Amino acid sequence: MLDPTQINPHWNPDTACIVCDVERCVERALDDDPALLDQFWKLFVMPEFHVEPVTLSKEETKVHGQIVQRVGREFIKRGLFPLYRYFNATPRKEWQAFFGSNQ
Repeated sequence: MLDPTQINPHWNPDTACIVCDVERCVERALDDDPALLDQFWKLFVMPEFHVEPVTLSKEETKVHGQIVQRVGREFIKRGLFPLYRYFNATPRKEWQAFFGSNQ
């Protein structure tokens, strides 16, 4: 369980929804395999809370790559990547084309 003092106080329904969607996506991509989910947490989530440099072994590097490929494929399949499409936002480049480059 994460320390509640480290939770961002600025959560809103959008952030809560994306956290749930990302979690479901990761679980599906990794076939709910407890070993892979543990590796996902170790390699991707926990470094966000502990800023110590992480050195991966050869096997961990291989697992890291497999997780990136599987989760990335699932993110694209479910429309979580790119994020501006998930939030139905217009990216900066399209805004500039619409309003002109002075905006």
